Amino acid sequence: MILDNDFNLFLTACVFGWVLFLYFANQLRCKRKFDLFDPFILISGLYLLIFVWAPSVWMQRGQTGYQGIEVMEYLPKGNAVFIIGYICFVLGSYSGRKKKKAFIICDNLSNSDKCIKYRCQISLYATVVFLASIALGLLYYRMQGKGFMYMLTLGQMGNEIEITKSTSFLFLSCFIRSAIPGLLMLVAFSEFNKAVLILATLATIMITVTTGSRNLTISAALAVIVYLYISNNKRPRLRTSIFAIVILYIFVGFVGIYRGVMLSGGTIDLSAISLQSLLDAFMYNVEIFFPFYNLVETVPQKAGFNYGLGFLNVFIQFIPRAIWPGKPATLGTSALSAVYGSSMGGAAYPNIGSFYYEFGVPGVIFLMYQFGYRTQKYYWRGTTSKEKFRQIQFAIMFGYLFQFVCRSSIASWGIDIAFMFGPIWIAKRYWGIKS
Repeated sequence: MILDNDFNLFLTACVFGWVLFLYFANQLRCKRKFDLFDPFILISGLYLLIFVWAPSVWMQRGQTGYQGIEVMEYLPKGNAVFIIGYICFVLGSYSGRKKKKAFIICDNLSNSDKCIKYRCQISLYATVVFLASIALGLLYYRMQGKGFMYMLTLGQMGNEIEITKSTSFLFLSCFIRSAIPGLLMLVAFSEFNKAVLILATLATIMITVTTGSRNLTISAALAVIVYLYISNNKRPRLRTSIFAIVILYIFVGFVGIYRGVMLSGGTIDLSAISLQSLLDAFMYNVEIFFPFYNLVETVPQKAGFNYGLGFLNVFIQFIPRAIWPGKPATLGTSALSAVYGSSMGGAAYPNIGSFYYEFGVPGVIFLMYQFGYRTQKYYWRGTTSKEKFRQIQFAIMFGYLFQFVCRSSIASWGIDIAFMFGPIWIAKRYWGIKS
């Protein structure tokens, strides 16, 4: 088994190497500059981490089981499905790039004129969106028992001992996501001084950290950073990028160590941080290949495909129970229940897992192609246009890719997209900005 798995990992690594070689060769041929904000690079890096590096590290550690099930024997089949999906993602990315000229000439001057004309109105709208989102998010977590000072000081002050987990007002927690587009619109359109905007950014990051959501914090921080770079037509230097990767590694490990403490409202003891604890916490976050391998083996042999019910859940979750009293918690069976049974608490798996569970390999082929195409479309529109809303949309999308790639939940994607992009879509429609 070990030889087979080693060979499959080597084969997967070769596919990555060949694709990246062709990518860089094409960049040189077309005389394009290397762009760290190209989502193709980020997504490929995440997949390389999940499907090559992490499995090989766990095999070296001697861990081949997950949730009591021997998983590594499913690696060849799981990586075969992944390679098919990744190739389709690459083809979709290439198709999106072929239309870059259309994206460039699509920089409608009337849109820019409208942004200037309605700058004050958009700034006021952004202020309302940001403050309302922060207030509603804080209200929900305050109702859970967390103090405001606890959330604004990374658990160092004002901690509450008793945390209630009532879901009656769970919908309020969704609004913290809308603070991200509100914040970016403030940065783009408001005339607040830099100190106020920095404080607003830090407050957003502090609050999202203490909710235990590492990916939401990454989305918020990266969205602001990416927007500031692309709006000024700049890119980070190599040493800056390396420093950012190190900070990201430490942050993921930090949240992994203290997530349980933050969710329970306890005091964060910073003395627990060590190089080993950071590594262990980071490795815990990249073991998401285990559930994916098990999913590919289990579906459809032991459990059938979901046939699109996961996508229907996106729409029914927004229907209030006052209108539909008998609304089910979910349509069909969740992938984790299909694999591990109803007693399974929770486990993350990559986005390709949801694509496979819904429609099998045909779903992987079609949806991974669309994933590559759509991300490139947003990339070219956001980085070749001076229109601010396009830049904001790309910045939000780039930060959200960590969540989308690594946390496969179609219903959660629906909530994230609605609350992160919804305020942008409303603004563009109200002020007649087409992009």
